[in-house]
Amino acid sequence: MANPNGVPTDLKAAFIGVYSTLKSELLNGPSFEWSDGSLKWIERMLDYNVPGGKLNRGLSVVDSF
Repeated sequence: MANPNGVPTDLKAAFIGVYSTLKSELLNGPSFEWSDGSLKWIERMLDYNVPGGKLNRGLSVVDSF
């Protein structure tokens, strides 16, 4: 659901909705060259830390952008 400005009213749900895309772009983007071991570790670390809790860090990135 969005308000009249097009901003989702439930920002946490919207963030979780795009999390897999953000993670994929980070892991597969040209900015980093991951070894197989580091790629698996970063993916596990992101899945453990990012989608849980209050999402303050993730939402602050979106708000800052």
